[in-house]
Amino acid sequence: MTQPRLHKYPGHRLTTRQQSAQRRASFRSKVYGPMARLPVGIIPQICVAVATTREMMIRRMKRRASKATAVCVFLGVLTPIAFADQLAQTYLKPKVEAVSAAQLDPANSSVTPYYGTEIFDGRATGATGFTTNFNTGGTTSANLGTNITGTFSGTFTIAPADLYGGAGGKGNYITTSSLTGSDLKLTHTAALPGINYIGLQISALDAGNTLTFYRAGLQVGTYGPANLIQQVGACPNASNAYCGNPTTNANNSQQYAYVNFFDLSGYFDEITFTETGNNGGFESDNYTVGYVDANAVFQATNVPEPSSIAPLLSALAAMLGLTAWQRRRQRAMSPAR
Repeated sequence: MTQPRLHKYPGHRLTTRQQSAQRRASFRSKVYGPMARLPVGIIPQICVAVATTREMMIRRMKRRASKATAVCVFLGVLTPIAFADQLAQTYLKPKVEAVSAAQLDPANSSVTPYYGTEIFDGRATGATGFTTNFNTGGTTSANLGTNITGTFSGTFTIAPADLYGGAGGKGNYITTSSLTGSDLKLTHTAALPGINYIGLQISALDAGNTLTFYRAGLQVGTYGPANLIQQVGACPNASNAYCGNPTTNANNSQQYAYVNFFDLSGYFDEITFTETGNNGGFESDNYTVGYVDANAVFQATNVPEPSSIAPLLSALAAMLGLTAWQRRRQRAMSPAR
């Protein structure tokens, strides 16, 4: 039988049919031809050898796969896998430095909220770790008898109010200038399913301020300066009320805002506050922690972001401009009466 002659000219691409014919021709010349010239009795032996080799290769691949699976399982046990919680943030109006009871317990709330606040004013200045119940067992608690405990440790300082921190320009605030930062571990009584909310005054924002949230030692979310700048706008800006100390209006090159953090799909039990690079310090105050109806409080404390309003206004202006242009064009093209 005459073999088909397949030519591949420069720039010419073989069709699928031509490629199949080429493969068949190659197989006939390299396999069928040599085997046909062998003694008949040796062909079955070759086939058996091929099948045996194939089975050995399959068994070897299965053993390697089993070992690889065992290694993966072992590494999976040793390597934490981060949770994928849905974390959300809102921020209060400019110069508001604490969240209100009405905001934490809106009319449409489906749960009884439990929360309390640490304002640091009763803490000795310096860098000593301490434990707080956020007044959740005291007279300022929204719901008495439920205790939430927070333990502050790591590298931080309790400092008196100054240009960079201290709500209302008085009392104390907490600050860290360390890459390892300060750590807040949270526990609660069995009356609560978990802790899903924290609000705090972030003051004198700089490029190194970072919060990281954890549950059972695994990271569930993080928040950095870019997030807050996107929400409240850049500084300095004379028309941005978030720029500058809320009490003195000084230091208008940095943002001051009260930010609410919600875990909409779970809970957290630890937060770290770090300062990356040599940017200064991470100053904050008025920590309110608790269990709330996260979705309801999210809506009650939400302020529309300037970054989301601006594009909307631009799009609206563009639509109005286009409509006016179309009307002028139609008048110009209409025949005179």
